[in-house]
Amino acid sequence: MSTNYGYAGFRRPVDIVSDNVLSDAQKAETLLHWKRAVQRLAPFVREEEREAYRNLTIELAAVLTDIDLSTARPHMFEMLPFKSNRT
Repeated sequence: MSTNYGYAGFRRPVDIVSDNVLSDAQKAETLLHWKRAVQRLAPFVREEEREAYRNLTIELAAVLTDIDLSTARPHMFEMLPFKSNRT
């Protein structure tokens, strides 16, 4: 695997994020799989490719963080009306 070939038909991590078909969960799962594949292969690549792998790992982590922050939803208790015990 080379950092130039992409993953699962996507050239860059941002391409996954901007995809209109995948759900947020599918985007996160695909990005995680890609990141894990890069991390597994990084120790075996030639020295001249290692920086590209490090940069791709950083890019994947940043995009995953963005997805995680953008999909935050309120806790279920925050959506329920407050019920006081006072009478």
